[in-house]
Amino acid sequence: MKKLSIILILLLTLGLGLFAAGSKEAAAKDEGPVELWVVYRAPPYHDRLFVPNMDKFEAQNPNIKVKFQHVEHKEYTYKLQLMFASGEVPDSFEMNLNQNYDFFAVQGLFRDLTPYVERDNIPIDEFLKPLIDRIKQPGGLYMIPIDSHPGMAGMFYNKTLFNEAGLSHPDDTWTYDDLLKSAIALTKKDAGGKTTQYGLIAPNRWVAVMTTLHSFGGHWLDDDGKKSGLLMPGSVQAYHWISDLFHKHQVSPQADQMVAQNANKSFSAGQSAMMIAGPWQIGVNRDGLAEQYEAAAAPIPIGPKGRISGGVNYGAFPIPTKAKHPDEAWEFVKFFLSDDMLYQVVKQGMNLTTKAKINNKPEFYDEWFKPYIDQLSDGVYMMSPIPANYRVGEMRNIITSSLDPIWLGEVGVDEGLKEADKALQAVLDKPSPE
Repeated sequence: MKKLSIILILLLTLGLGLFAAGSKEAAAKDEGPVELWVVYRAPPYHDRLFVPNMDKFEAQNPNIKVKFQHVEHKEYTYKLQLMFASGEVPDSFEMNLNQNYDFFAVQGLFRDLTPYVERDNIPIDEFLKPLIDRIKQPGGLYMIPIDSHPGMAGMFYNKTLFNEAGLSHPDDTWTYDDLLKSAIALTKKDAGGKTTQYGLIAPNRWVAVMTTLHSFGGHWLDDDGKKSGLLMPGSVQAYHWISDLFHKHQVSPQADQMVAQNANKSFSAGQSAMMIAGPWQIGVNRDGLAEQYEAAAAPIPIGPKGRISGGVNYGAFPIPTKAKHPDEAWEFVKFFLSDDMLYQVVKQGMNLTTKAKINNKPEFYDEWFKPYIDQLSDGVYMMSPIPANYRVGEMRNIITSSLDPIWLGEVGVDEGLKEADKALQAVLDKPSPE
């Protein structure tokens, strides 16, 4: 009888255990798919790549439902810092070198993707090696770029406005002197002296300024990334050239004079005849161009030190170490690294990719993408400048705000650069987060 009681107790315990396990499994099924939180900055990612392919991704991954959150560009780096500080981080998010990638990476805030790459046999050797090597620099493969570019290595020009003015189109022999002459010829004023058409949008913002800076022999930083390069002769010469576009030659609009305060819309509407631009701007300008105009892209002009673009950057989606759903996040990242999705990146005019075999397809070697593909293949570009203390976000913000008084004519170039140099050096003197 005692044995029978023990057996009954064991059977009852086992039955309750199986019931509990079954209940948990049923509950898990009732919970439905995992909600993957993905944060992005650039609307083209969301509108041109993610949304059109989300049904396909979720059909292949029925256990995942993606929730997107958009954060404005001007607040992006700051809000990422707040997320990491609070511990409430997304499962993945848009990231590039200019948005404090190194600053976050050296603090161990990103997962090393190497185990995923090795497990799923991702052909990492198909990606452009210099770009992958740059990402590994802080000590791990923390992201794999969906897109890339050689900086603002091309110049959009309105063919219609050039033809109306009887001007030859830009070509690969153009110098900055040629650019200036055409910009002056293409600037028009009405009878009252108001400018109705600008020849060129001055390359005075963030990535655009780097291309001009490098071509004149200037840099933001010294080779060690510890000292400001704003007072180098080439930097001073480049900033004078840009400032003269606003104040001496008056061929460029200020931001508040552009259509919708936006450089792309100013060019697409025909308000401005030229702009030094990156391949990520092709889609919005090519597809948004006013009907009466034709446009294309030419190589950037040759400067005193040659034709040198920069800074090279990437668009990628790392996975935070504290992500709630890292495995599902990897499935999301992996899906958009497929050749099919990378092809869509270029086709949609979003950017080039980090796979040469995609960029070099004949259908992409056209009057828009050709200058960028050539520049990326030739390797005549500079990586985005990274300070030795990794404070790239602070560096970018301080340079932008410090130089604005020059563009607005509130201070002279030399005086403004001295103040900007002091402000930049103060950032470079801060300690590293390591």
